[in-house]
Amino acid sequence: TQGSNILTTSYWRKVSEKCEAGAELQMINVPSQGRREASCSVGVKYDFAMSTFRAMADNFGKVQMLLEEKIAPGFSFLLSGELDHLKGENKFGIGINLES
Repeated sequence: TQGSNILTTSYWRKVSEKCEAGAELQMINVPSQGRREASCSVGVKYDFAMSTFRAMADNFGKVQMLLEEKIAPGFSFLLSGELDHLKGENKFGIGINLES
């Protein structure tokens, strides 16, 4: 938006060989509309022997996760979910990932 000021900061760290974590803060100021907004989110990624787990939560009450199970080289099974506590909505999904 024209005349808006946006500040975004992020932090990422490899906690261990199998675990990574990060956070992001974004602030938006639109003086012409008298509006200020801020959002904060944190996330984590953990690698298992044959799978990867990712999760994220933000200050709007939304929690997301993804589990990727490697069945064979180039073939993965995916399970995902999103819970939006403020809106009372839930989404879940399954998938297959094929790589060449």
